[in-house]
Amino acid sequence: EDVLVANTLNLPHVPVIAMIHNAIEPKLGNMNAWALKEENKVTVHQVLMPDFVEKAKRYVTTRIVYIPNTIHRVEESQWKKINDTAKTHCIVTVGRLDPVQKQTHILIEAFHILADTYPDWNVYIYGKEAENHTEYTRNLQQLIEKYQLQERVFLCGLEKDVMAKLQKADIFAF
Repeated sequence: EDVLVANTLNLPHVPVIAMIHNAIEPKLGNMNAWALKEENKVTVHQVLMPDFVEKAKRYVTTRIVYIPNTIHRVEESQWKKINDTAKTHCIVTVGRLDPVQKQTHILIEAFHILADTYPDWNVYIYGKEAENHTEYTRNLQQLIEKYQLQERVFLCGLEKDVMAKLQKADIFAF
């Protein structure tokens, strides 16, 4: 969609950079010939993971560059020390709620298996529902209820200060 809009503007002296921050196959692999033709009109495709470069080359002939997400380094002095006397421990995940790309339900399924063994651990899920998966949040809530984890797994929605949540986490699940 974004590429089509950029191509429609027809600005010959403006480079168009298309970013693919999802897995390549669901994005480019599901495009028809017309959509792929439009993808090949951009100047360069930027991908998120190094192995995405070769995968993208299967679908487009444009230049492809790998540029990772930037993450601020947390200095050792800022690390939370896991304290055995803490009452609860925290598992955090951050990302849009998407059953295809992020698969947040897998975290809930995995935690369900371990929850009784680790009664002092909780899961905090930060992110909003992906636009094309409008039922997914409700599905996640139903899964939480199915496993009776309402007091242990929390759908927290959007978070502006992600770094603060990550610094309080004992585990970052991705």
